[in-house]
Amino acid sequence: MLRSMSHNTIKASGLMDLVQPMLWDYSPSLDVAGTVQLLETYRSAGLSKVWAASSFKGSTDVSTCVTSTQRHVDNHLQWLQVAAALPSGIEMQGIAITGWQRYDHLSVLCELLPLGLPSLASCLETLCQGSFSKESQTKVTETLGISTVEVKDMASRPCEASCSPYPGQRLATLVVELSELLQSEELRVLDTNMLVKGWFTPYHRKRKIVSPLMAQQIQYQATALLTGVELKVEAMRQEMVKFFPESVAQEWIEQHVSAVLEPIHRLLEDIQVTTQEVLPPGFQLPSPGQEG
Repeated sequence: MLRSMSHNTIKASGLMDLVQPMLWDYSPSLDVAGTVQLLETYRSAGLSKVWAASSFKGSTDVSTCVTSTQRHVDNHLQWLQVAAALPSGIEMQGIAITGWQRYDHLSVLCELLPLGLPSLASCLETLCQGSFSKESQTKVTETLGISTVEVKDMASRPCEASCSPYPGQRLATLVVELSELLQSEELRVLDTNMLVKGWFTPYHRKRKIVSPLMAQQIQYQATALLTGVELKVEAMRQEMVKFFPESVAQEWIEQHVSAVLEPIHRLLEDIQVTTQEVLPPGFQLPSPGQEG
């Protein structure tokens, strides 16, 4: 609210006797020169003691699930540049490293803490050392018992057997794996599956027209997909309730999983109804692989 005000307006308000402003900026490409100029405006209005606010997770997008360590390290490197460029007369009091789990009380869950711990450790190390060197990265990975500071890569780069991963690392890995699966083309059955696009389009579904053998194959493939996802979801839920209430796990699943799987559930329901329409009563198709 202060950023668009002139220093005369701020000075006339009397705020300099009441507050110390905190500048919030989570961008990895923070405007260093513009931020220093803004702080100079505050100083000229009598607000010489200032604070900064960065983030280590939760500020990428309202529904982001997987934390990017590099994005947040870059934000802290930019803040270090701001601190180094401050003219005399401006006193940087400190930096608040925020970690959002919701954008507000009524928004969706975003990055959970176990996924943000490698980023938090990396950001702290960056501020302590003034950079994020190879040595700093090694210190973070050894302290947390992980193979990489990027949580998205932990599953593909398993740590040595002697490592003792931080509490929540297993949950972080499962969330990453599940998030990648939910975003895969494989689950976009209505758009990518040849059998669905060729033999069970909205036209077929509306008119309940289907080849029973094609319906059987579609049903088999869709059911196999659902089973694989549901097993992963259950493993993640069991791990999540070790750190969060059951309600958090339920909310996360409904927000991030249910919407993706709903079209597949509807597809299976339509297959079931349509097959019953076209087959004689009591007729059962053989299981896939048992034809003939």
